[in-house]
Amino acid sequence: MSKGERRRYIVKEVTSSPAWMGTLWGVGCRHLASAEALFARKVEASKVDRMEGSSALLLIDRVEGKVLRSVGSTDPVTTARSFGEDVPE
Repeated sequence: MSKGERRRYIVKEVTSSPAWMGTLWGVGCRHLASAEALFARKVEASKVDRMEGSSALLLIDRVEGKVLRSVGSTDPVTTARSFGEDVPE
């Protein structure tokens, strides 16, 4: 992988409120197993931290353009698009 090339998988937490909307954090991963492990750790941590009601956690495959996993969003495709990911319907 060349320097500056985007990672295939991204795990991202986003939030939306009347005061602010944006990405809280995002981590790119080369391998699906790494991305799934990170997603699982963040889901487990959110159970302890009580994720804000307006936050969502997404696992996105950028090559396939798919949301593979999501927590906290009733429409993960729309959520991903709202935060800059190129995900078709």
